[in-house]
Amino acid sequence: MKNGKRLSALLLTLLLVFTALQLPAAAEEATAISAASPAIGADVGDTVDLSAYTYGGTALDEFTWTPVNGGTLDGAEFEAAEKGVYVFDGVKGDESFRLFIVVKAADETEYVLYENTFDDESALDDLTVVEGAESALSIADGKLSIKGTSVRVLLPELYADFGNYKIDVEATLQNPSDSSRWMSIMFRATPSGLYYPYYQMAIRSNATAANGVEFARRTPANAWDVAYTSAYKEAIDPNKFYKFTVCAYDGYVSESINDELLIYGRELTDRTAGRVGFQANNCTMVVDSIKITLQNDIPDGPPQKPALVNVRDFNTNIATTPTMVSFVETEADYNGITTDEPATAIFRLNDEGKVTDAEGKALATLDELYAKLENKVIAAFNPTSEKAVDALAAYCEEKVIEDVAVASTDVELINYAYEQNYLIRGIVLFEEADYSEEGLLAIREKVNANHAKVAILPYEGISKEVVEYLQKLLVTVWVNGPEAESDTTFMTQILSGANGIVVSDRAAAEKCFTEYFEENSFTRQILIIGHRGLPSKAPENSIEGSKLAYEAGADIVENDVYISKDGVVIVMHDGTIDRTTNGTGYIESMTYEQLQQYTLNAVGGIEGAKIPTLEDYFKEFGSLDKHIFIELKSGNQNLLKPVVDLIREYDMSSKVNFISFDTNQLARAQALAPEISVGYLCSGLTNTNEPLESVRAAISATQHYGSTFNQSGSGISEEFVTELSHRGITFWPWTYNTQPTLLEQYFWGINGFTTDYASWVTDTAKSVKFQSDIDAIGAGQSVQLDFSAFTYADEETALGDKAEIVIIDGGDNVTLEGNTMTAKGEGSVSFYCRYKTSLSNRSLYVCSDIVTLTTGGAGAESSTAVSESSETPGTADNSVIIWVVIGVIAVAAIAGGVIAAAKKKKA
Repeated sequence: MKNGKRLSALLLTLLLVFTALQLPAAAEEATAISAASPAIGADVGDTVDLSAYTYGGTALDEFTWTPVNGGTLDGAEFEAAEKGVYVFDGVKGDESFRLFIVVKAADETEYVLYENTFDDESALDDLTVVEGAESALSIADGKLSIKGTSVRVLLPELYADFGNYKIDVEATLQNPSDSSRWMSIMFRATPSGLYYPYYQMAIRSNATAANGVEFARRTPANAWDVAYTSAYKEAIDPNKFYKFTVCAYDGYVSESINDELLIYGRELTDRTAGRVGFQANNCTMVVDSIKITLQNDIPDGPPQKPALVNVRDFNTNIATTPTMVSFVETEADYNGITTDEPATAIFRLNDEGKVTDAEGKALATLDELYAKLENKVIAAFNPTSEKAVDALAAYCEEKVIEDVAVASTDVELINYAYEQNYLIRGIVLFEEADYSEEGLLAIREKVNANHAKVAILPYEGISKEVVEYLQKLLVTVWVNGPEAESDTTFMTQILSGANGIVVSDRAAAEKCFTEYFEENSFTRQILIIGHRGLPSKAPENSIEGSKLAYEAGADIVENDVYISKDGVVIVMHDGTIDRTTNGTGYIESMTYEQLQQYTLNAVGGIEGAKIPTLEDYFKEFGSLDKHIFIELKSGNQNLLKPVVDLIREYDMSSKVNFISFDTNQLARAQALAPEISVGYLCSGLTNTNEPLESVRAAISATQHYGSTFNQSGSGISEEFVTELSHRGITFWPWTYNTQPTLLEQYFWGINGFTTDYASWVTDTAKSVKFQSDIDAIGAGQSVQLDFSAFTYADEETALGDKAEIVIIDGGDNVTLEGNTMTAKGEGSVSFYCRYKTSLSNRSLYVCSDIVTLTTGGAGAESSTAVSESSETPGTADNSVIIWVVIGVIAVAAIAGGVIAAAKKKKA
């Protein structure tokens, strides 16, 4: 039996061995060649076996190959005898494919696809000018120069099949027309025809600007779509060469200067391959060399930063919902901060870097605090001293915290915090405030001159008029509530139109957002900026066009300024007068007298309009309750002084703000007129799909320049707008010339829109005002509550008994019929009026300021008071006597009842 088992085992073993010998060894998995990188890399001395590679699922040895540039194949094998790029065209049936075999030395790390050091004129043979003149190119001293207003040059089409590559360019930028001019490395460019779409890495002369380095697309519509921007540590030195690097791999793109990573893009899949080239925009691009190598992996990305705070969504019907802020003054405040979380909590911070209560008792370390907040609440800190700021700045640097603020009455501490870390936002606390015009201008100056944009103002005396005055001067207003909170105090804060409210009882405050408002209610006016006036109906940047813009409903007019050869500030968009006048020439090369020879091109039947000066604007509009955004278009360093001198001469400081793409000009403006707000014009800092990362970019930009955020209206979302407002950053996008887009985003609560078509809002109501001059209603007295609605064009509609009045507190003290209110109890009543209007075909409500009246006292002396028996003085006197008699009888009856009850109890 045992022998039988052994024999069976032996036979089974032999069978398995025999079977194994008959089976072929498993083949190594073939390497797939991608369409975006149709290349095989090899070292000198290697043998490349095409059967080990596939393209589109087909083994390469199944193609029929034809050499393109001298390489040879031995069957399906290639002997890599020396360095170089060997190109073969393959065909299999209807399928064709161009293969590149790139050979390097064994001790090298990169597979070089293309290289040019521009040693002599023959290097130009590789270049094709696709925009501009051939004469724009020249070679001298081993360097390529590309000079012109707009010149595009492409490298050989042979490499157009590639999309995955690394491009290293040694270059510099010279002779820019202004500091915003740029050069670029184009890649994945359409190989023929119009040569666009394409991608590019653009580098501005002032590379320190927030958009000093860009990743941009040229779209099929031949327009720019700037997806990513960054700032380099220095402006481009024309006497210094830099290494600019682009790494592209599938949907990933990185851009670097001197190996410093500046831009990292993902999901960039609309362009998968194409040619490489250069572009010069109003400058000279000087190229020492270019090298293109194979990129076989995803490029290294930046270190992952901690996510910004994702503020919870408030339950609200208000389109302009204010952000909600709380002070943490007690241990109970600290423990409850994650219940009904505010957007921002302001903590006290001591010299040891610990969070304390108002008495100085330590509540938590910064580590403990941030662990508690769980990235749900933005932390702001009220530091005791510079030591506290040092502790905060060190902690933020260690933990890479970029979403933080310092709030203080001491502006020196705010400035000190900024010096330690420019990303620490500034909030100025005002324990008391003067709300006269002079006082409001002092508030603006204190904020602007001290690295802040937010003012926390005291409750006493706050009004919609006060808040709107500061908002038009680009100050973010948060209103601090009183110690004794109620629906009336919350609604006073909300209806003031404040950008933020500081409250303790957050649940009660949030309840007001829905309880007292219909959906799409506006507590803050959305401001309209007439872009160069009203260019759809008048010459752009003209006095005539600006008049029409104001009449159509613009709250603000934007203009662009340059300086003439003889020092006059000229209003015009372009650097030349060629496009908009009947003349030609550069503004800054002409005198004012020379410019006055020409007139603006006729638009809307307006002919013969003169080229205006900034002084003309001040003379014409200085007396109006309107504002001007002065765009510092020219980069001329001599522009700012005459502009500021004019502002001082015509007392226009309370009616102007500066905006500019040129950050050098913003810095000059802040140096010469630190009280005047500035807005940083930019594009491409945001990404619709990454709202919080877009907020990070906006924080960096606005903190760099102490500015508002004035980006073009692309790459944004409602979430981005809301999250930005929670940081106290106001948003002023441009230029809205598509009505459906403005209509949609108006309801996001954006602070103000720049548009060529201010007339789109002409008939929409922007405000409701209480017109009755009363502050009390006497006992039994009735008054008419007169409200009026005002359109953007300042047309008034008296609402009369159609006024929709919403009572907040004290409803038991009055009766209300239409707009007639009668006092029936002693105390007070608070209310507001909302008015239903429409923008295009969409309904919305605009809201008045809160009104609070005392009731049941001596009554109102105003003529708006209405007595039910006031036909004649005699009748009124008789009614008083009657009521006195009734009162005496009532008192006697009550007294008798009390006495009777007492006797009964005694018995």
